[in-house]
Amino acid sequence: MRDLTAAGPEVAAATHAPEAADAARAPAPAERVLALQRSAGNCAVASMLGSNRTRALGRATADQRPTAPAPEDRRLLARIADERQPAPRCACGGLIGADGMCTKCRQQAQGAGSPTLARYTADPNREIGLTIAEQLSKVWPDASPELTALVMCMMRFVPSIAVPLHLYRVARLAYSVLFGPQAKFEEYMTEAIASGVFGGAATLCDCIPSRAFLPFAREGLAPYPLATSFFEHYVAGAGSPRTFDLSEMLTEEPDQRSNLSAEIVSDAGTEGMLRMAFIQGAYRTKKWQYALGGIEQTWFRIRDDAAARDENAERADGCALVHIRVEDPYWWHPDDWNRRNPCLHSAMENMKAGGAKEFLVTAETDLRLKLPKAKIPLPGAADPAGGSTSGPAPVAAPPAPPVDP
Repeated sequence: MRDLTAAGPEVAAATHAPEAADAARAPAPAERVLALQRSAGNCAVASMLGSNRTRALGRATADQRPTAPAPEDRRLLARIADERQPAPRCACGGLIGADGMCTKCRQQAQGAGSPTLARYTADPNREIGLTIAEQLSKVWPDASPELTALVMCMMRFVPSIAVPLHLYRVARLAYSVLFGPQAKFEEYMTEAIASGVFGGAATLCDCIPSRAFLPFAREGLAPYPLATSFFEHYVAGAGSPRTFDLSEMLTEEPDQRSNLSAEIVSDAGTEGMLRMAFIQGAYRTKKWQYALGGIEQTWFRIRDDAAARDENAERADGCALVHIRVEDPYWWHPDDWNRRNPCLHSAMENMKAGGAKEFLVTAETDLRLKLPKAKIPLPGAADPAGGSTSGPAPVAAPPAPPVDP
């Protein structure tokens, strides 16, 4: 064979020119992988490892015939495959989304009624009266409390308005007895008692401007900074979500902690939503009772990752690490007849005509709760969801909304 290098650098350069041109035309490895991802997707890239189809990633020769993947291509493909993690799944088997729930559980939660900040009252007099008062308050904002009191008083005591609405109450009560669920009957009956059909202080209180109650409310809440903060946030009409230290609350309120544990035990799954896991009457301190009251919705998830399993085994205390998240609208429930201060609740509800606004209270934490042995994940134990227990992918908690500091 003739040694071309001996003929001089010009001949050698000419001989190797096609190879240099091929190298210049060949895209970088990262570009080739990105091109394949765009055309076939990540799954295809990973599944093609070791397949003959990976030759499409090889460098082109002078006659454009594909060769086997270059070493850097294989490394890139291997890294993509190694970094792929199994998608986290819900206890029911569905793929978990950004909110921590699968499609099925999300639809069930929405069907059960998610916490909303839309005004809700079963009192037709109040609903109609506040709608009218809101429009008047836009014209005369400085006189909003007085205008609201005037409108609400007319809704309660002008016969041509009050009598038809009382008849409507009686009709829906009768309908709920005959056809409706028991819960609706109880709701309508509670509202009827509170609104004055069968007597009720809130009826007369609606005729008093709501600003008259503010000094008493602030004085009563003054010893409790968190409750005061929430109250002023409501009166100011900010509307943005607020948060609190859920771990601290459960430490200082052992009865609420016990109730929560009992609700999780009674639930058949390892995650889900609980209604009213925290009730008004279970508080031991006014600090938390005045700030939170009953909490509408609680989500729980028994943590089943490797770290949680190891901690459960190490402690061996009959407890499991559980992620808890709560959401509760801050509102005053004026329809409840068994309030200690019904006038205050009515006045605070009427303040919404002048700009007061409900907001969402949220919190989340991880804590150890007493659970049955079957519900405590341990190393090597069977996965409750039916999957492998060796390094399950962590499930992301539902994202918390932005909160005020």
